[in-house]
Amino acid sequence: MENLFHKKGAGYWLVFFTLLLFSQRMAAQPAPEYNRAMIKPSVVHLNPGEQRRFKAIMLPQRREHAYLPDCVKWYVNGIPGGNTEFGTIDPGGVYTAPGKVPSPVEINISAEVMEASNSFLWATVLLGVPGYELIDSWVESRDNAEYFINPHGITIGIDGNLIIADEGSDRVLRFNTKGEYIGDVGSGKGQGPGYFNFPRIAEQDSSGNIFVVAQNHREPRVQVFSPDGQFIHRFGGHGNWEGRIIRPHGIGFNTKQQVFIPDVDLCRINVYSNSGDFLYSWERGGLDAGEFDSPHGLAIDANDDVFVSNFFSPVQKLCRAGRFLFAFGYSEPCEDHRPVIHAINADHYGNIYVVFVGGHSIHKYNNNGDFITSWTLSQPDYTPIWAAVDKLGKVYVVFSGNDEAGVEIYIPK
Repeated sequence: MENLFHKKGAGYWLVFFTLLLFSQRMAAQPAPEYNRAMIKPSVVHLNPGEQRRFKAIMLPQRREHAYLPDCVKWYVNGIPGGNTEFGTIDPGGVYTAPGKVPSPVEINISAEVMEASNSFLWATVLLGVPGYELIDSWVESRDNAEYFINPHGITIGIDGNLIIADEGSDRVLRFNTKGEYIGDVGSGKGQGPGYFNFPRIAEQDSSGNIFVVAQNHREPRVQVFSPDGQFIHRFGGHGNWEGRIIRPHGIGFNTKQQVFIPDVDLCRINVYSNSGDFLYSWERGGLDAGEFDSPHGLAIDANDDVFVSNFFSPVQKLCRAGRFLFAFGYSEPCEDHRPVIHAINADHYGNIYVVFVGGHSIHKYNNNGDFITSWTLSQPDYTPIWAAVDKLGKVYVVFSGNDEAGVEIYIPK
């Protein structure tokens, strides 16, 4: 009887601690949110001097109708009320286009609605045909490569310089925007803390620390470095159980500086504290709405809404709690190629830049999933691998070609 009691008691304690752990994980996840807003229209084409009214709308909740919020702040290209160059917008949301076509022709309309869980809303005005033009590049021949063997990820640091992960040389490199080498992050190829195997992407948090996601054979997948590139710590060990990672591909930070990492092979998104403690995961592989199929790209906007791209498309937008909102960016196969999505990025207006490998193109969508424009690189064999966008809208694209690799820089026109 005593042994039976101990066995039963052990079972009770096991159930208790399992439920306790589950409740802690649930508490770590943000609560579902439904007090969301939207902006209408999402995209408009106007001529100089024309007007169009925009509306911020609080979406209906359970047994409650939609309504117009009392207080909305309006911006044009980030300027309260706008200006004569890019157009003006009054407190009622009426936008008046400028008297002549500006450069670039794409205008960003922003609405700030504090009562909404997604306080920032964005729409697009087009006063012509949007596009991007090449303004600069730096290229290395594969035969005499000093830095680029197989560049994979690119990001813009908080100091404005570039950080590029090269999985061919197992290095994380820093350059200024002119392509001049500044130095390495970490210790390059090898095993152990501070070393890399197949680094995929590096991103900086708001304090300047550099988080590097790498394959790192059977070692932690995420390493953290100081702003000057010195190793601090690592987390996200190899494996398929809770908090572990098999094949990371991307990284993002929300406004709390929590770390989001997509796992290609496990088809899930792991979320960690900034210090590397595992918080929770969105673990739902599949093809239905809100499910992940080889997730490769991840971006987070100012509302903490999360964009995740499946390798075979589409891009999905999720609220901060992981609830599916909508999908966009479906691939369109052609006779000579089958485009897949390798990476995505976001700018400070919430626009999403989707890198299609196979299609050799970059597609731009606004925050509501509406297509804005697309472009290809300067040479037919240049395949875009990753793209980063600075605060002025300049796009830095790391590419790989048959005989060359490097970076091309584009501005909107």
